[in-house]
Amino acid sequence: MKPVYRRALSARVAGILAVAWFLILACAGAVRAADRVPSSHPNLLTAVKETLFFVADDGIHGRELWAWRPAPENPDGICGLVIDLVPGPKGSEPSGLSNCGGWLYFKAVASSSEAMFYQCNPDTLAVETIKDAQGMPVSAQEAQTPHLVAPDGKTFFCLSYTVENVNPSGDKSNPTTAWLWRGTCGTPTLTPLLALPELCRAGPHEYCLLDEKTLLLSYRDHALAVDSASGNTLKIVLGATNETRWAFLRPKRFAGGALIVGHADETGSELWFTDGTQEGTRLLKDIVPGPASSSITGFCPFGPWMLFAANDGTHRAELWRTDGTPEGTVMVRDINPGASMGDPYNFQPIGDHVYFVANDGIHGIELWRTDGTEEGTALLMDVYKGSRGSDPWDLEEGNGLLYFCATSSTYGEEVFVSDGTAAGTRVLANIVRGIGNSGPDSVTALNGNVFFTCDESRYGEELWMSDGTAEGTRLVLDIYPALPNPSSSPRELTSLGETVCFAASTPGYGKELWVSDGTEAGTRMLRDIAPGDADADPRHLTAAGGKIFFTADDGVHGRELWVTDGGEEGASLVCDLYPGMDGSQPQSLYAASGGVFFTADDGHAGREPWFVDAAGIPIPLGDLTPGPGSSKAAGVFDIEGRVYGYFSETAGAACLWRFDPPASSATALVKRVPCPPPVWEPGTLPAGELVATRDAFSAHDELLAGLLYPCTGETSESSVVWMEGNAYFGLYTDAYGAELWRSDGTLEHTRLVRDCNPGPVSSSPAWLCACQDAVYFIAEDTTNTRVVWQSNGASDGTNVIRPRNERETFRSIAAMELEIMDSVIWVTARSLMANRNYACLMYIGTTGMNSFEDFNPEPTFFLPRQLTSAGDHLFFTADDGRHGEELWVSPPGLLVNTVMVRDINPGAEQRALTPEK
Repeated sequence: MKPVYRRALSARVAGILAVAWFLILACAGAVRAADRVPSSHPNLLTAVKETLFFVADDGIHGRELWAWRPAPENPDGICGLVIDLVPGPKGSEPSGLSNCGGWLYFKAVASSSEAMFYQCNPDTLAVETIKDAQGMPVSAQEAQTPHLVAPDGKTFFCLSYTVENVNPSGDKSNPTTAWLWRGTCGTPTLTPLLALPELCRAGPHEYCLLDEKTLLLSYRDHALAVDSASGNTLKIVLGATNETRWAFLRPKRFAGGALIVGHADETGSELWFTDGTQEGTRLLKDIVPGPASSSITGFCPFGPWMLFAANDGTHRAELWRTDGTPEGTVMVRDINPGASMGDPYNFQPIGDHVYFVANDGIHGIELWRTDGTEEGTALLMDVYKGSRGSDPWDLEEGNGLLYFCATSSTYGEEVFVSDGTAAGTRVLANIVRGIGNSGPDSVTALNGNVFFTCDESRYGEELWMSDGTAEGTRLVLDIYPALPNPSSSPRELTSLGETVCFAASTPGYGKELWVSDGTEAGTRMLRDIAPGDADADPRHLTAAGGKIFFTADDGVHGRELWVTDGGEEGASLVCDLYPGMDGSQPQSLYAASGGVFFTADDGHAGREPWFVDAAGIPIPLGDLTPGPGSSKAAGVFDIEGRVYGYFSETAGAACLWRFDPPASSATALVKRVPCPPPVWEPGTLPAGELVATRDAFSAHDELLAGLLYPCTGETSESSVVWMEGNAYFGLYTDAYGAELWRSDGTLEHTRLVRDCNPGPVSSSPAWLCACQDAVYFIAEDTTNTRVVWQSNGASDGTNVIRPRNERETFRSIAAMELEIMDSVIWVTARSLMANRNYACLMYIGTTGMNSFEDFNPEPTFFLPRQLTSAGDHLFFTADDGRHGEELWVSPPGLLVNTVMVRDINPGAEQRALTPEK
């Protein structure tokens, strides 16, 4: 349900107290954060010859390409901007950095809104645009950066997807056409090798070279072996029929061919070998016999073997190896014995061993090593003592040593270095003293040094380097020096398909409408509706018919109704109902019947109800108050598809109308009600006077309208959800206070679910969400703490959620906001971890033991708000103490992948440093 006008319950007071509690937790961190500095956020570290390339934002040029190079006169080397492809603070957003034959290749958005390919000479740092044989730039809009180099070390291949651009023959291409290109390292020209209509969009690890001239790639329901010289193709299928599917997972050259994960109906996804011919393609081993799959991941060549992780149906994900024969395909070791899984991943070969991350069920997720044998596979070191695990990441080899990031109980998150023994494994440098986290990432080795990013309080997140010793670990450059960094303050997050739209403020543009797909590159202003520094101030964002309707003021038409589909066209004015700068001031937007209901003043009939359909055609729904007088809206809502609205009539009374667009004549007055309504008592119909209507106003609708949407004349969030034909809602009564009720629209089946805070004291349920056969909500318990509850609709089935982990069961989850997505509960909550009395983003499973995980990059300060799901991503706003309040996203998968989408408002001082165009 959309926001409607509801009874002002004591939940409002409880909500204010909840916010105050969270802010109290944050205040100490907020004071410290005021002195924090912004960060350049270097990423995509890529070593090419003796040069380290990366992407960073210095606060002046936006995100552009940077490089570090050694210099005889400077032991710290030289670090600087390579090229400013888009002058000014916007940046070209380089991506896909790749070392291809000793040259750097990348994508960036420069002169147009379309990404292009570029190459950079690591010796001269000269950057060139990649073009086709006709001299036209090759679109990289939906392409992969060149990365696959032939054995000659000079020839490379890449895939691109034409989107209404000129193809190599000069004709317009089908938007779904894929092109396989061939190029020569260092030459800025690509040659089209093969056109592949309706290509299954293979990722960069889903095609490989079998030999010097044969390329193997996934294509729809089969594979293609491509002659890289002629472009001739050979179709290869798996299984007994051509109807079987084909899938790649990091194919690797091995024993004169390639190992792949292929899918056939009779075997599931299993290990196959191919030499590029149909006759030479065979199932290597059906690890899980029958149609079930063994979930193979992580191919790692090692001596005569290929190491990988697989599930044989008995041991789950464990370490395996193959020598290319069925009998030589065996499990190396059952790291986590029994039905649990060791789940090995992040394989890194160094010398005579392969290092990887796994969980033996005793030490948690830690670093292991293997020589390919069972007896030679062992835990390297328990970095974080006990069962918690150090969760190592970014394993990298440098000068025969292993560098990795991990969390320890002594140093927090830091970079570690190991010679392959427990005694020789140590922290590289305790950059953030004590157990504070430096948040290291992107470990990259180059010419005897190792580079990485980390976040240190004096510099923010910047580039660091080390020679492998603590004294030789140092900051490379404070790329983004300290500057005040205000907030863009995203507001009214509203999902639109896989994206989210919101209003945000930026220097030079004011408060405008933005859209984000959860990536920095995909986060942009849709349109500068009020040009320059003026604020369009988008409000009332409402999703309907695959679009977002909202109100805005462009400085010419006044505040009117606008619409966007989130596409490149931006946003457009729907209609100018009241010509001139005053505007019709649309309010009370509500999505239903494939369009949007709203009220507006057209200058003639006063403020009255309107409807606009998906085509943008406005329809007046009647002059409810005849003449220039206005009808004051007091809420629009629907009951099982029937749309109603309250409009004030006199002081102390309002009328309930039913709307049936598109015919305005179908508007009907159905009931006159007191405003505000009296407190409802169980066993009675909500107060009101039925009036003449063409169609009978059912007792079902009459009851639900009074219970779910009482006419208060005040704006508040509706908290109503439906489950199995019943509405669940918060309702105030003198006997119970504000508690959770349910109704099917009849008096006999309208009842209190549970008095969560017994007696007349309210629990004030809010943030109701339904998932499967349960309703989840936030309400006060007997300690007056707002916690997460779960209900199956029965009193004894309504209880506080008590999450558990392997060590303990927690009493409750103190929470502020709640959202359900993909059977997972997301909440803004107080951390449950010991000694972590701060706010965090937390997800809780809805099945089993309600397992949980939380996220907070800046303890005591980070405060997630406005939780909004879009597609399979969760968006929210938060202030991490460095960037102000900005947009964040948590993608599907690990909660640790939660990131700030973009620092939309980087600060006014940066604008002063921007070169004049």
